[in-house]
Amino acid sequence: MSIPESVPNASDLFGAKIKQIARFCEEPEWTAYNPSICYTEDHGYLVLLRSSNGWLRDHRLEWQPELGEELTTQDSYETPGEWYQQSYINSVLGSEGKFRNRMFIGTLNPSTLTLSKIKEVDLTESYETFPVELFRGIEDGRLYHDGKTLRISATIWESGKIPVARICNLPLDMSSGNPKGGEIELFNSPIDIDTVEKNWMPVHRTSLYNEKDIAFDYIYNPGQTYNIENRELTNVGGPTPSRVRGGGQLIGLENGTMLGIIHQCVSAEYIRFANLSQEPLFRRRYVHRFMQYNEQGQILKTTDMFNFINKSVEFAGGLSTYNDKVLVSFGALDSSSHIASIPLKKILSALRPLNLQ
Repeated sequence: MSIPESVPNASDLFGAKIKQIARFCEEPEWTAYNPSICYTEDHGYLVLLRSSNGWLRDHRLEWQPELGEELTTQDSYETPGEWYQQSYINSVLGSEGKFRNRMFIGTLNPSTLTLSKIKEVDLTESYETFPVELFRGIEDGRLYHDGKTLRISATIWESGKIPVARICNLPLDMSSGNPKGGEIELFNSPIDIDTVEKNWMPVHRTSLYNEKDIAFDYIYNPGQTYNIENRELTNVGGPTPSRVRGGGQLIGLENGTMLGIIHQCVSAEYIRFANLSQEPLFRRRYVHRFMQYNEQGQILKTTDMFNFINKSVEFAGGLSTYNDKVLVSFGALDSSSHIASIPLKKILSALRPLNLQ
């Protein structure tokens, strides 16, 4: 599972059509990124957006594309000194001077890939009933349906209170037209209290496919699943590739298997700036794969690696289907939201048995 220097983009590999759907929420200081798309019969196509008061960016101050200005599909920067993607928190953190998160949700038109009716998720009661003060707030939410309730699976990471990232889960009430979060359930690491937990993949249960009795709620790691009710981690066997991190939720296919998308993160060399007073940073790069799972959560097949629109920080947080297409929601540079529309048959034909060599 080594990562080559050059990987294709989704347009070349699958014929993907990609559209930027959001960059800012409400005020221009608050970004909209790492979206999660989800379809339910009651609400249609919804997209959950993470919004923060800081973002990743090119080190050049002028590089701040507005909504409608697509990010380049070419990585034309030859040296790390020209281009880095690591947390550069913009100086708009407000009077408190701390990083904060909010959640917004909107309705997607799947034929035009346009987002409308964006509203902030009211998390007041969610935070008030949580035993720890959530100043930073939940982040990187995956929107999914558990068969009974629309839910958000997210990450909590509060320095000094929850010092290591943990997965949480909360119901989302859309009945009044104003999205509102319910009580937050927090999950500790099932294997190691010091392990960062950010990338569990929830199972999206919907009548879009013929459901089977899936006995787990999350893919925890390759070869491992997690059951919420029993708080049990199960080793399910099958291929266990290294350096694989979860992405969007699992969605069902007509043949009874499930489709997911994962990412692999590469940390390249330290970047040392000409100004030696600046701390060196890592240059990060993410690549993605579609993966096919059986009802036990074992990996059956995978596609080749690919990027969406650039060769740096991208994160796919949601999957859905529309007619003969797969819709993938992803964020770029922790600052903008995009949807990729990909022919399902292209993905299925690209799936192949996993080679761990």
